[in-house]
Amino acid sequence: MGILGIFKKKPEKTTLKFEDLEEFIVNQKKQLAIEEKDIVLTIRQELNDLINHFKENLVILEKVDLKDKKVEDRVKFIVRENFEKYLVQFEKLIKTLEALEINDYKESIAKLNHIFADFEKRTFLNFEKSTFLIGKELGAVKDSIADFFNNINKLLKERKEFVDSYDAINSIEDKLASINAIKTTKKEIKNNTEENKKKIKSKKQEEKDNLDNIVKIKESKEYKSEKEKEKEIEKQDIILEKEIYSIKQSIDFKSLSTIFHSNDKYMKIINDHRHNFKEYFLKDPDSFIKILNEAGLSSEKSRIKDLVEKHKEFEKLKHNASKIEIKKIDSIENYIKTLLSDIRLFEEEIIKENKRLEKLNENKDQIIGLIKAQLEKININII
Repeated sequence: MGILGIFKKKPEKTTLKFEDLEEFIVNQKKQLAIEEKDIVLTIRQELNDLINHFKENLVILEKVDLKDKKVEDRVKFIVRENFEKYLVQFEKLIKTLEALEINDYKESIAKLNHIFADFEKRTFLNFEKSTFLIGKELGAVKDSIADFFNNINKLLKERKEFVDSYDAINSIEDKLASINAIKTTKKEIKNNTEENKKKIKSKKQEEKDNLDNIVKIKESKEYKSEKEKEKEIEKQDIILEKEIYSIKQSIDFKSLSTIFHSNDKYMKIINDHRHNFKEYFLKDPDSFIKILNEAGLSSEKSRIKDLVEKHKEFEKLKHNASKIEIKKIDSIENYIKTLLSDIRLFEEEIIKENKRLEKLNENKDQIIGLIKAQLEKININII
């Protein structure tokens, strides 16, 4: 029993599994195609009849003569001009309809509606201005069009079961295509998520391996030796900082400024040392010592020279200190930061894809709801 039989006999609802829906649609489309051929044949015949009527109308219209019309020449001129323009469009309409292929009922009706809507748009003013003197003949064309569409509408009303089922089945087919597209996308998301999980696992293992390597390096004699030297350097640095600060505090910058206030060169050196003593003093101690000597403030001279020597020794110590193992750890720790950043990106991608998956599932549920509503129209209960 075909789908049309379902409509006509109104049996109790048929239950159908969702997984069998595509096969059901295919079978129903085959059965609908049989009746569609009959409808298309009728539409084609109606169109042929209309074209024949149009040709008869055209013969009559071409014989219209305005000479005997008792109106002003100006009116005749306006009517004739618009009537001729109407005839041009009417002949184009006949040729368009003759070339029209009628194969699919829905598409054919859509094309016919478009063709006649376009014809009416192009000829509306010409028609209105021409009917003043040629109303009967032009009215016959309008009547032919009205009769054609009345016959088509009558046909579709008589075949309402077909029309409803055709619309329902095609709508369901489109929605199934959307569901299949969702399935494909969900599969891609699942594959992407699995790939990201594998990458996260690999990165975490790499992080663990590098952390283990750090532990091994820290347990080595070389690393421990480097760290001891590093502590010694830090200790020496603190001692030097204290000495530098002590020397700065012992210098009377106010007196120096008073003595050399007119010497721009000396004043620049004095002010530089006042505001950043360590940087400028260690860069060029001789210039500042010279100023102290000229000012008669050289009491700290030996202490300053001793500090300069200590700083040189300190710089040598820093320069010669090995940091091979320490740098290894720094490099590994930086790489671990990169690994952790990559892991976060992969985790964020998984969260993003999961949200996308939720949205797709919501869309799928909505589409299934619409499909069920369409199936209700054809007496099918989906499970």
